[in-house]
Amino acid sequence: MAEVTEKGFNIPNYTDTADIPGMVRDNINNAEGILSEINQNLSDLSANISSFELTLAVMNQTLGAISDELDEVNGVTEDTTS
Repeated sequence: MAEVTEKGFNIPNYTDTADIPGMVRDNINNAEGILSEINQNLSDLSANISSFELTLAVMNQTLGAISDELDEVNGVTEDTTS
């Protein structure tokens, strides 16, 4: 039975030193599983960032339109003398 560390790695309790290849294989499989989870988390994070950027762009466009409408209501005109 393997002992699981705080970070999720398996430390196999091998008594036969000839089973070192088995221990290495188990640790490689465990590391690949952890890397797969990290990859999925990064993909999820990337999707969230893209969604956030899209939301900010829409909000910025909406605020620009509202600002233009308020300028029109208040009679503010754009300074073109520069």
